[in-house]
Amino acid sequence: MKRNRGRWSIPLLLALILLLAACGSGEPEEETEPDPTEEAREETGDEEDDEEPVYIGVLSEDLYDFQIKLNSVVYPLPVPVSLFDANGWVYSGDLEDTLDPGGYTISAPMTKDDQSILVVLLNPFDLEQTLEDCYVCVVTADQYGANEGLQAVLPGDITIGSTYDEVVEAYGDPETENEVGSGIYLYYRDDESEVQIIVDNESRLVREITVQNMQIDEEILNGGFEVPDSVTDYVPPMSLGTRWDNFRIELDGVIYGLPAPTAYFLQNGWSFEKDYVIETLSPSRSSVLTTMRLDDASVLTYATNYAEEDQPFTNSFVNQITYDAADGELDVTLPGDITVGTTAEEVQSVWGKPDATEEGDGVTTYIYGTNVSQRVCLSFDEADALFAFQINYNVRSLDD
Repeated sequence: MKRNRGRWSIPLLLALILLLAACGSGEPEEETEPDPTEEAREETGDEEDDEEPVYIGVLSEDLYDFQIKLNSVVYPLPVPVSLFDANGWVYSGDLEDTLDPGGYTISAPMTKDDQSILVVLLNPFDLEQTLEDCYVCVVTADQYGANEGLQAVLPGDITIGSTYDEVVEAYGDPETENEVGSGIYLYYRDDESEVQIIVDNESRLVREITVQNMQIDEEILNGGFEVPDSVTDYVPPMSLGTRWDNFRIELDGVIYGLPAPTAYFLQNGWSFEKDYVIETLSPSRSSVLTTMRLDDASVLTYATNYAEEDQPFTNSFVNQITYDAADGELDVTLPGDITVGTTAEEVQSVWGKPDATEEGDGVTTYIYGTNVSQRVCLSFDEADALFAFQINYNVRSLDD
């Protein structure tokens, strides 16, 4: 959605500029992760080989770890699409396509030379992601791939061509066994994850295997970070109240007291710009300015990391919200039942006279609060109706 910023008055723009100047860009420094293949070369003294897999690993002995080895590379599902890409597998779809939060694709081919497998991609995050940033959660290998030299191995050395008896000896009796057409379908399940093995009912040899695991460790989803107590201990206010300086706001029926955890907005259906969400924020109030969306509406937000160590964006706190009615219809209310369309006179009857007033280009702006980091700005159009506002409570610490 194209944002219409032309109607914002000078004080509101100055507020954003001053905040950016005070807090910096909030962009984290890039850190280079160790390359496992480079470390392996250093240990063995091997020279670089363009054909060397990015990750090899050791195949688990437990079927319920939901791993599969393809051509000597172990994939513990679910794994990032990037791991398959790095090992030469090419997805048949467009990796620039996006996937809704919690969504997954239909089964589609991945190919490497003349070999092929089928995969399903999962977006386990609370935000829309491109497919290249998603996870492979299902892998299917069959006899046609094996005929082209594909080696697909499960724990216990079960592979395409293993016998029915070898499967049962390795894993025990399946939870479910069905005979459909020319195949015997064996299912080994653990909650929502499963391994499906199809055995030809004439030759009694395995002709297809599928590993499915859509469960991702919460620590992985949170970038390996422990969620700070300040996030988990957040208690939203029960009411808006009437004072402007309680820095509360109701959005789509949910009341937030700023600063409010980014995770709480995500929980209530909001999404943030992906470029920021995948970032890690530096400690001590590192901040980013980003757009937050709900359905067709959007607001501009400032999110800050108040922790004393690096944190993912999802552990930050929103301490500023800027809304313009031109950016989409949104059910929004400020303390004292002030909302879009409220007149300046009605605002003064609840909040009293503003600390400052600015006028220009047919817009009147009321400013409540003398601290640029802790104030509320309301903009009224020529009809004296509220159409935009900014609520800002950028405290130095969450204990303030």
